[in-house]
Amino acid sequence: MKTSNNEKAGVFKVTALVAAALLFAGMAISCSNGSDSGGTSVTKYKVTLEKDIGGNVTVNPTLPADGMVAENTELTFTAEPVAGYKFVKWQRDGTDAGTETTYKHTVTQAVQVKAVFAEDNPALITKYAVTLTLPVNGTVKSVPEIPSDNQVPKDTEITFTATPASGYAVDKWTISTGTFTVGGTAGSATATIKVTANVTVGVTFKEGGNTSIDGVWKMISIRKGSTIQTCPVTEDGITTQPYLCFTAGKFYFASEISGSLQDGLYKDSAEGTPFTLDGAKIMIDGEEFAAFGLSGNTMTLNIADGDFDTMVLEKTANPTVGQVLAASVFVQVKDFEQLLEYYLGGKFSTEKVNYIEIIGVIPAADFIPHGPKPSNLSTSLKDYSDIKIALKIKNYPAGLTEMYGCFEDCTNLVSLASLPDGLDNINGLFKGCTNLTGVPTIPAGVTNMNSCFYECTSLTRVPDIPDSVTNMNGCFKGCTNLATVPDIPASVKRMATCFENCTSLTGVKLKCNYNPVKPPLSLDLAFKDAFKACTALTAGSIKVPSGQLTAYRNAAGVMGTEAENFEEE
Repeated sequence: MKTSNNEKAGVFKVTALVAAALLFAGMAISCSNGSDSGGTSVTKYKVTLEKDIGGNVTVNPTLPADGMVAENTELTFTAEPVAGYKFVKWQRDGTDAGTETTYKHTVTQAVQVKAVFAEDNPALITKYAVTLTLPVNGTVKSVPEIPSDNQVPKDTEITFTATPASGYAVDKWTISTGTFTVGGTAGSATATIKVTANVTVGVTFKEGGNTSIDGVWKMISIRKGSTIQTCPVTEDGITTQPYLCFTAGKFYFASEISGSLQDGLYKDSAEGTPFTLDGAKIMIDGEEFAAFGLSGNTMTLNIADGDFDTMVLEKTANPTVGQVLAASVFVQVKDFEQLLEYYLGGKFSTEKVNYIEIIGVIPAADFIPHGPKPSNLSTSLKDYSDIKIALKIKNYPAGLTEMYGCFEDCTNLVSLASLPDGLDNINGLFKGCTNLTGVPTIPAGVTNMNSCFYECTSLTRVPDIPDSVTNMNGCFKGCTNLATVPDIPASVKRMATCFENCTSLTGVKLKCNYNPVKPPLSLDLAFKDAFKACTALTAGSIKVPSGQLTAYRNAAGVMGTEAENFEEE
């Protein structure tokens, strides 16, 4: 299982969020930054500003509401005492950092910067009562902290930060005298006042985290420059209708996909992306994602960074918010490096199946083991052992003929969408994939299926077996939930232990003749123990070709079953 570095926050830029949504939705508008992933990640650190009573601090560039600042940003802090006070010093993470009123700091890690003020001339000090009405279903912090007697010097700027309890969101701010100088709008997490008179400040929280844009919005179109893409989108016979869902302070990109192997509704992230509203702006990580305009059931998003211009959406009740939240995760990634980025970003569900499509070309060498080492593909998938994966590989390398042992012991793999044409050897392809339930069509031309589904204990169905297959030794051994199987083709010459311990198997049709020989380099007969411990087989449940009944019944002991279980077709 991969782990993340908790000391820094690598987050997607707003551009990447939109681009990821379009990739997820199958929309053919590319990003202008040239990135295959639709954007780049930026490392940010938390900058916390504290100050004592007695003065104000300005920061250039201005700190975002959540305090997250890009790495290597130079911040300039300027202290301004109010009447009757003096500036004393700066402190950085509790350590004195200078006495000049201006302090510069380059962000390389999380940091707390504090301005210390002290009384200088009490005769010049005028104070007013500042009262904070304590809210329910959330908390509020003020900087500077309001004294126990509520007396605050005139012209002090106080910033209040509201934190809702789980399941709630900021609703409305109130102020008894004057107006908020910054923030304080409905849904804003922060509100700033300048003290010029006695004042009472309050904030309320809404259950469910409702905002004016909460709900599911169907994407109608998106524009980049003169290019407009309308929805839904149909490509290669697959139709995709994208949605945006805003709920409880988070939003999700979702898509309804039809014509694919997995029809249905999917979302791009298990946890969603936290957002706040600042007036008519949607904010993510302290950056503006988009300005929104509402007109009836239509919402227009003007994307902030300019890579995408305008998105038009329409409010819908189908799907519902609940259906989006219940949907499985589906993402498209270029490679496993980008998959790791998504994994560390908390996109995947640890409870439901995650549908992942790899759209870059994986090198042919990554599909097979290297001596005693498993295949690179297997190793990569095992890095995500705590999530269940339904995998689709869009572009297999040209000329791929072998995938033996490719997914061996990938216990988190629940399905594979397809296999490439031209394969010959899939020996041990899914061996030990104990959660595998979805198996692709096996391409014509495959000859070796030795141990292909060995101990795939969750498997209940398998696709048809091509007429080209000759080796099925141990193919379904230990598939304890497999009750029925397709016909075994006439081409098969080896099937030792093929169904051994398939305790749910109730019948099978063999089109192949019994092979009594011991194959070269083999210690056992070609069909030895083919049905050993298949306890659900009954009389006449194994069908054999005309003229082969005697051969099979005579070899029943070799094959580990009863003679009466064989019946001529």
